Amino acid sequence: MSTIHPEDPHSGSEKNALGTDAEAPLDRQTLADIVDLALSTGQLLIENGAESRRVEETIRTLGNGLGCDWGDVSVSYDAIIVSHSSGGEFRTKIRHVNRRGVNMTLITAISHLTHRVADGRFDRIMVR
Repeated sequence: MSTIHPEDPHSGSEKNALGTDAEAPLDRQTLADIVDLALSTGQLLIENGAESRRVEETIRTLGNGLGCDWGDVSVSYDAIIVSHSSGGEFRTKIRHVNRRGVNMTLITAISHLTHRVADGRFDRIMVR
C-alpha cells in the first residue's frame, strides 16, 4: 500500500506531493471523478500486464497532478482500492479487475499521459 503525505513539517505552508503550494480544496464531485479516473487508469494498467508498483505510482501521480492532497492505493491480483482526499473531503472506491494479457504500448501511453498531468499540461477533462 502506498500513501501520499503532502505536508512538510518543516515548511510554513502546505505542499502537495510535487512540492508546490497546495491548491484550494476540490469539491465532492470533482474528487469523486478523480477517484473514478484513477481506478479506470489502474484497471487498464492491470488488465494489460502492468506490475502493481507501476499501477500504484501512476494512480498517486494522477491524483496529485489533478489536485488531491493525499491518497492511498492498494493493488492486489484482482482488485484496486483507491482513496484520495482534498481538504476535509475524501473518497474511497474499490474496483475488481480481470487480467487479459500484456500490452506495453498501452502501458507506455498511460505513463506519458500521467506525466503530462503531473507537469500541469493536462487537467482531468483532457485526460477523459
